[in-house]
Amino acid sequence: MIPFLLLLILIVLIAILIVLIRCCCDPKPDPEDPKGLDHFRVFDVGEQDVSIDVKLTGQFDRGEPRGAKVFRLVHFANPVQKNDHKIIDKNAHLTWYRFDPIGSEPKREVTFENQFGEQRWVIESSEHLMVPTHKIEQGSAFPKNLDHFKCYRVVDIVGAPLEPILALRDQFGAQQDIPLGKPLYFCVPVAKVGGQHKSSITNPDDHLAVYAIRNEPTPREQRVENQFGQTTLKVMHSSMLCVPSVKKDWQVL
Repeated sequence: MIPFLLLLILIVLIAILIVLIRCCCDPKPDPEDPKGLDHFRVFDVGEQDVSIDVKLTGQFDRGEPRGAKVFRLVHFANPVQKNDHKIIDKNAHLTWYRFDPIGSEPKREVTFENQFGEQRWVIESSEHLMVPTHKIEQGSAFPKNLDHFKCYRVVDIVGAPLEPILALRDQFGAQQDIPLGKPLYFCVPVAKVGGQHKSSITNPDDHLAVYAIRNEPTPREQRVENQFGQTTLKVMHSSMLCVPSVKKDWQVL
């Protein structure tokens, strides 16, 4: 009997020791290296023409790079606090560029889930490339863990539309009592090759569902920099909200 009790005590002590070692040795979260994908409030900006050839490879491309001609800068996105969802990375910014894809793409039905529940959208052509961007100002840095995203236009939704009311706050100000608008884009992480720059996918599970929101004037100028160079943006007003989403399934229609 006594040897059995001693063995049991020894096992308990070993288990406690393992827990203590893990607590002491596991790396602590690095506030300068945040994990997770933010919400983003998207702003219309004064459009700027560009001319950049890129190759993009995303989850819908089945490993085959697709060529595209990036021709216009059209939007800028800040990380945003939505209701009780705090900002994860204050340095996470995305510049939106329009592009012409080379070759046609089929319609796809994608099923995904976010804080608004499970949704099914029918998407068609890809239209925008979102590029991680440094907002040039004191205390700001280039985002470390933010992917490029390719955004597909929504042409239909399956099920009832959503009608939540939101409150948003970011580095450009706040919006209150905002009804969530219609779905516009579904965005997937992509690997990008263009010019001297090559970017792989860091977070393959990160996706963004993009909805329209009420326009809120936010006139200002903002200096930014990314892989396509430096420029000054003329920010005009908010227009969209990007919501982190988990893609569950998709099929070609």
